[in-house]
Amino acid sequence: MDYWILLIIFFLIVDKTWHLTGTLAAKLNSSDKLQQLLNEKKQLQHQQQQISAQDQYALWTKNNRKLDKLDKNIEEAKKSYVSGLEATNARLAKLKILLVTVPFTALKFYKGKLHVYSVPKGMFPSVIEGILEHGWIYMALAPMKFRQVSEGAVVTVTLGIWLFALLKVISACEFIVEVLREPTVYVGNSDKKSVDVDEKGVISQPVD
Repeated sequence: MDYWILLIIFFLIVDKTWHLTGTLAAKLNSSDKLQQLLNEKKQLQHQQQQISAQDQYALWTKNNRKLDKLDKNIEEAKKSYVSGLEATNARLAKLKILLVTVPFTALKFYKGKLHVYSVPKGMFPSVIEGILEHGWIYMALAPMKFRQVSEGAVVTVTLGIWLFALLKVISACEFIVEVLREPTVYVGNSDKKSVDVDEKGVISQPVD
């Protein structure tokens, strides 16, 4: 296999898996402070439930003030955490454009006419065979008969068309996976109603 094809496949894999860098960044972006504040709030709420507001009013009031302060600190920690993630994702997006998108696009234009493999002539209509061999420009130049399908028993397929078809297949597979992952099921036979499944697996059904 031509090393240009391997390079194209490498860029394609990196492009399709780049979203994993965002997941990794989210894990590396420390949220220890936020988690600590949430734990403190949980403990204080538990303590507050054990206190009688009438018998221990001073302590109950003090804990309420602590809870209010914790709520403010938690909101600030959340904003800081989200802001850090957004800044990291923005840097990753720029890095992707520089390292993946621009080289990948340039390579597709530079080696788009590279012949990848061949198919038997007559397998497709002549217009399709022309597109396979010369790319999309064949459709624009076909009326002028500027480019013709080469003679022989086979029709060569260019890298640009092969990559276009491959991306379409990948997009279709991604769409199917997304549809299958949707948390919507149907109940009943004649009258099908969609019900939603929440994160805990509890099904909420619409009421007529």
